[in-house]
Amino acid sequence: MITPDITQLDWLCPRSMNAEEFIRLRPALERVLSAGPAREVYSVNTRSIYQLDDSELGSIAIKELRFETASRRWRAATVRRHRVLCEFNAAGCFAARGGLTPRLYGAALEHRGAGLYRIFIVLEWLNEALTLSAAVRDWAVPVRDRNLAHLARTLVGAASRGLVHGRHSSENILVTDPLEFQIIDFSHAQIFERFHPAGFSRDVARIGARLVLEEACTKKVVMQFFDEVARAAPAGSVDDRKIAIEFDKVLMNSKRRQRRERNWHTFWRGFPSRLRD
Repeated sequence: MITPDITQLDWLCPRSMNAEEFIRLRPALERVLSAGPAREVYSVNTRSIYQLDDSELGSIAIKELRFETASRRWRAATVRRHRVLCEFNAAGCFAARGGLTPRLYGAALEHRGAGLYRIFIVLEWLNEALTLSAAVRDWAVPVRDRNLAHLARTLVGAASRGLVHGRHSSENILVTDPLEFQIIDFSHAQIFERFHPAGFSRDVARIGARLVLEEACTKKVVMQFFDEVARAAPAGSVDDRKIAIEFDKVLMNSKRRQRRERNWHTFWRGFPSRLRD
């Protein structure tokens, strides 16, 4: 990661944090962005994730998004808020409502001329957490049955806080010890006022499809998970048969088509008329 000029950054406070606490943490946030080389744990196209340990914040992750052309920089700054900022806002709203997700510390915008050059998001890094796929592979049958019921209740609890993740998969749920399911990657997420059955059903179907595609479990186990979801959801709000139909559709559709459908559901989210304070 190329170290930014700290004096030129615009900082954003998470919606889950009060202004006084954010002001207190600003020196630490500036320190971690100017600390020099951090361990790169993920990089694809213009996105990277780095990990480092800080004496005050503990183990943290830094997400970096780069805009590599002048037109993209201008568009991100003026026309439509990029999904990384929507991700930051959605994660903050979800956490403020009591949702279980790694703690957000703040975001910083790096401008170049009239455009947005880079975005940084600083958040908690969960040491030794497993993805849901990796965890499911290790669960013995009695433990798996109990944990699937726990997972179903956790997802219903998240949806009751208005979350429609939009890109849910078993890779976007981290499993910690003691057993908790932490939701990450809100890049396509929307936060509604209340439980959104249709969006929740799509989310659950995608989780099940990813578990099968990664050979973490069988379709029979996924159908058992759908049954647990239907039992945990508000009465009459979710039909496990409809989730199963959506599950089959996800397995059949190409990644390109799935990407188009995700973008369709969240296209308007970043425009100024749809942004909420």
